[in-house]
Amino acid sequence: MKSLPSNQKFTSSIQDTSTAEDPPSLLLNNLDEILLLTDLDLKIIFVNTVTSKTIGNNIGITPKEGMNILELAPADRYHQIKDLCHRALTGETNAIEREIDIDGSLCFFQSHFKPAFDSAGAIVGVLMTSKNITKQKRLAEEQIKTEE
Repeated sequence: MKSLPSNQKFTSSIQDTSTAEDPPSLLLNNLDEILLLTDLDLKIIFVNTVTSKTIGNNIGITPKEGMNILELAPADRYHQIKDLCHRALTGETNAIEREIDIDGSLCFFQSHFKPAFDSAGAIVGVLMTSKNITKQKRLAEEQIKTEE
């Protein structure tokens, strides 16, 4: 059986290519999840590729570093998102589910608002992640229908 290359060899082989990015960027930019990281003032300090595309396509605003995360909040959810971000800054982790109409189709998203900690354990911002859970919701609905 052939063994997988060690992380060091994998990293070296990536870095040897002319289009290589650092491994953390490759990881973060190839996730399906929406990812936003803010500082203590809720200014965005990191946004992954899927986030820029998804939010840009759906609300017409492309999130950028330096922008306040609340600028992305729909008016009817502004206070809820502001509250969730401030609660994350106190150490709380919260999750919400919401329905969003995307191109005439109802989609379900689950979002998490978590404190972002530095290596010393101090809260330095908010990590907001969001994932499309439409398939899981539809499967659960179908299962309930079949059980009836």
